[in-house]
Amino acid sequence: MSKKLLYIFLFLVTFFQVQGQEQDSTLKARENADLPEIQTEKWLPKPSKALRLALLLPGAGQIYNRKWWKLPLVYGAYAGVVIAIDYNQGFYRRFRDAFNAEIQNPAQFHEFTEIGLSSTELRAFRDRFDKQLQLSYIGLILVHGLVSMEAFVDAHLQSFDISDDLTLQIKPDLLLDPISQQPVFSIVGTLGF
Repeated sequence: MSKKLLYIFLFLVTFFQVQGQEQDSTLKARENADLPEIQTEKWLPKPSKALRLALLLPGAGQIYNRKWWKLPLVYGAYAGVVIAIDYNQGFYRRFRDAFNAEIQNPAQFHEFTEIGLSSTELRAFRDRFDKQLQLSYIGLILVHGLVSMEAFVDAHLQSFDISDDLTLQIKPDLLLDPISQQPVFSIVGTLGF
């Protein structure tokens, strides 16, 4: 029984002490009045600098724009194109060497001798992989341009106003036709921002 009373007493004392520790609201107001108001201006990237950085180093424009989450997408796109280049270049070289060996000495063994590919078929495969290799290089240039353009546009859009004040009002109206002097029904749209 005495243990229960002791616990209740300790609880009440602790509770009232905690209640007594609350700070006076006038004291809080006085402390806040002494502090100068700090106004931080939102940092906005410069689009030209973002474009230059993106053209010089892949992903640097996204880093400058503080869009770190886009880096895996950027480097994933570059990696995909580089893998395509490596794949097509490897097969192009293999078929080129086999075709050259077949032309120089048809009796000489090469990588595709056992398959039985003729020189015409080897040339067709070589040309096909050469075309795909060239398209892969064009893809690399396009990915680089797209990543650079994305950094440029993203830097521009960070200063875009996306406030809640955008309104569109569409209402019917009656206008006077200047030529026939007759009333004409029309629809008038007003965009406010």
